[in-house]
Amino acid sequence: MGEKDLSFYSAGLKLAATLYTPDSGAAKKDVPAIVLCHGLRCNRKIVLPAFAKAFVAQGFAAFAFDYRGFGESEGKKWRLIARERVEDIVAATTFLGLQPEVDASRIALFGISYGAANAISAAAIDPRPRAGSSRGSRSTSMRSRSSGPLLRRKRTAREPQPRP
Repeated sequence: MGEKDLSFYSAGLKLAATLYTPDSGAAKKDVPAIVLCHGLRCNRKIVLPAFAKAFVAQGFAAFAFDYRGFGESEGKKWRLIARERVEDIVAATTFLGLQPEVDASRIALFGISYGAANAISAAAIDPRPRAGSSRGSRSTSMRSRSSGPLLRRKRTAREPQPRP
C-alpha cells in the first residue's frame, strides 16, 4: 500500500491529508477513490487508516484529511461548523479528482460518526461523488446512495469493516 502525505486548500486554509493507493509494479492509473471523513473530535490518523487499508486491499485509493481546525490542518482549533466541514469535503473531492492515480469519475464519500452526516450533506450538494456510505451516525441511519457504477464488483453498500 502506498501512502503519501499531501495538502490542499479549502476557504484559503491549508488542510492536511494522506492519500493511500494500491500497490503495483508501476503506479496504477484511474483507480476508483474514496474520500474518508472523520468524526467529531477525531483526525485523519485515528481510525481512518484502518478503513483506508481495507479499501486499498479492494483496489481503491483512499483519501483521509483533517477538517480545518483539526489535526494538522490550519484554522481556529476545534471550530465546529457543519457547513465548513461540508465545504472541506467538497474541496477534498476536487483535490482528489486531480490526482494522477485517481479516476475523477469514480469518487465516493465515506464517513464515520459525525463525518457520516457531513459526507451525506456534501453528497447532497456536490453531484461528483458517485456513491456514498455512512457508518455509525444516528443522524444518518446508515443511509447509502449510489448514482452509478463505481466498483468493479456489484456490492457498493457493504464495504469491509476493518478492526482497528
